[in-house]
Amino acid sequence: MILGRIPFDETVMESINNLKPITDYDESSANKAIREMWEFLKLKIKEEKI
Repeated sequence: MILGRIPFDETVMESINNLKPITDYDESSANKAIREMWEFLKLKIKEEKI
């Protein structure tokens, strides 16, 4: 199952250089994509448990 795609985002290099997770950068398109995939995955897990 493919949950989504993470777009190219210059902020990822900034997060690596600063030794911080990309999820610390609210303005990041990569962060947004990761969070959307996480929400989708949680929904799928919840559906399976019903």
